[in-house]
Amino acid sequence: MARMTSNTYIPVLQKSDIGSISGLGGNAYMTEGSRSFVDALTDGNVFAFVYSGSNKIHIDSVLLSTDSTYARAELYVNATGITGSVANLIKDTPINLALGGSSANVTSSTSEGIGPVTGSVTSANKLFTIHLSNSIPTFKYDFKGSLILSQYNTLLLVGQASASGHYLRTSILYSELESDQ
Repeated sequence: MARMTSNTYIPVLQKSDIGSISGLGGNAYMTEGSRSFVDALTDGNVFAFVYSGSNKIHIDSVLLSTDSTYARAELYVNATGITGSVANLIKDTPINLALGGSSANVTSSTSEGIGPVTGSVTSANKLFTIHLSNSIPTFKYDFKGSLILSQYNTLLLVGQASASGHYLRTSILYSELESDQ
């Protein structure tokens, strides 16, 4: 999106434009998590995400994938009692999408693939439920930056798969902006 003023062309950065944010400020990140299910069709915590910075982050998108004939994923905000790996939720450091940009670890996350993930949710805090299958093994839920987390807000992905040993994976793309942006 751009704005014209007299003879000057001024680009207008949209908060949802993670590519522009990455290119200009270097504060665009991706973090990943996964779980290989031991029990079929049994809910399990897949991924926990805690924002510990002092600004705001804008969730761009949540990508999901599975190798199962059936899988379900539910994303919750403001889960309580999140605990994770022995490294206290910092084992899985988010990747800065602007290579060479700021490398500050502004968030922490963990997944069942790193260590047990615990957390409690309420149905009122559910953002979405996605059903995946062999015919739809991947899905992208696009928030376009509209899901905004402040300090100590959390995300918890809960899911299940149709067979033991099958996985559910997620990648979350987000950007960090100053609180007044």
